[in-house]
Parts: sequence; C-alpha cells; structure tokens
Amino acid sequence: MAKMQITKGHTDDWPSLFSMDASSNSDYSYKVEISRNNDAYSIDLSRFKLPRTMGLSYPRDKAALLNQLSLAEMVLIGKIQNEAIAFACLDGRVYPDTVQVTDLVVNENARLNGIGTILLVAAEKWALERNLHRLFMAIPLRNDPMVSLVKKLGFSFCGFMASYFRTGDDALFFEKRIG
Repeated sequence: MAKMQITKGHTDDWPSLFSMDASSNSDYSYKVEISRNNDAYSIDLSRFKLPRTMGLSYPRDKAALLNQLSLAEMVLIGKIQNEAIAFACLDGRVYPDTVQVTDLVVNENARLNGIGTILLVAAEKWALERNLHRLFMAIPLRNDPMVSLVKKLGFSFCGFMASYFRTGDDALFFEKRIG
C-alpha cells in the first residue's frame, strides 16, 4: 500500500467521507455484568463468539455524521494518492483534559493495513499539542474489531452505557492516558 498522508479536513472533503463504507462485520460481541455487594459495584466485561458473523451498520446516519463533522474541533483525513480512505473526528472541548474520538472510519477496502492505528496515533499527537492527556472513545458493544484495535493500542475499558447509540446499541467506553 502506498504511503498515507494525514490532512486536516475541510467542508469540501465531506462528500468523499460520506461515500466511504463505514459498516463492518464482527464475529464476537461483549457481555457486561454489573454486580453489587453492599456498597461496592463490580463490572465484568466478557467477550464471546457470536453464532454467525454479524453485519454492523455505522452508528450515525448521514445527517448525524454531517452534524458531527461540522461540530468537530478537528477532522483528520487519511489520504492515499489524494483519495480519502479514512477519517477521525476529534473534540477536546467536551471533557476536561480529554480528546474525544467521536468517529473513526476506515474505508472497507483499506482495512487491516494499520490505517486506524495511524489515525489514532495522529489523534494522540494532536491531543498532546493542546496539552490534553487522555483519549476517550465510545464503541458499540458488538464492534469487536474496534475494541480489539483500541486495546492493542493501550486503551483501557472505563465504562458502559445501555442504548447509547441511535441504533439502540450499547456503548463500551475506552480511554488512554497519554503524555
């Protein structure tokens, strides 16, 4: 694969981002069990194999994605030969000392080539340039490829919320302390 360039996104890039296939497939999902013992709570996050491969739609429709692109503090776009193949929306204004990665999309035909990793490393660099020391992501419970990626990159599970996404999917929250 040719060398990828990372550029700052602009509104004229949005049409190419909309044309990307942001859906994915997963062979695994996660089960969250919360138990309470007196004044203590414990959370158990377990990965399990699905009976068949499950197709996952992207958790934002086009209108919601356009809104997110417009609101994002930064949109990083991965391009090869001037063609957009991936993007990440970042916002450092929501949580203290934190950059929230609200969207991370790699076009289907470019996956499994380290592009998601490159964009998350660029997000870390962008955060540190702003003196922010944590990356935060909400990931659909059934998106095992994304969970596997962030765990590989040193993110830690930090929470859960039922019906977080517009699709009704539950969210797993992951964070990475940086700098």
